[in-house]
Amino acid sequence: MKLSRSPQASATRALAAAVATLSAVPALSTPSADGDAAQAFRSACGPCHSINLGHRIGPSLVGIDGRVSGTAPGFDYSVAMKKAAIRWDAATLERFLAAPGAVAPGTKMAYPGLNDEARRRAIVGYITGLRFD
Repeated sequence: MKLSRSPQASATRALAAAVATLSAVPALSTPSADGDAAQAFRSACGPCHSINLGHRIGPSLVGIDGRVSGTAPGFDYSVAMKKAAIRWDAATLERFLAAPGAVAPGTKMAYPGLNDEARRRAIVGYITGLRFD
């Protein structure tokens, strides 16, 4: 059997692989996708971080609450993030989102920080609710 190299065939294979992968992963619990916190996350963090098990430019944030920095399976972290050994909770996440380079000097995360305290707290509340069920 010869595999087609057409864009449609490639897209079909990619979709089939994604469905197969998602069928094998544990259920996730995410806060409501509606609301200001979700929107703040999508605009500030969503371009680089996912709220599912797949990584993007940055690691997935599912299960970040209580996790140690640099330890999400399957993501290639900077040496700085691995060595930082930060146990993520609301307080450490808020400090990091305010000034990533100050909390983990040498991190690959290019985000300059979020000055708006209310938005930071909303985002932290949102991402600490992302967990495996």
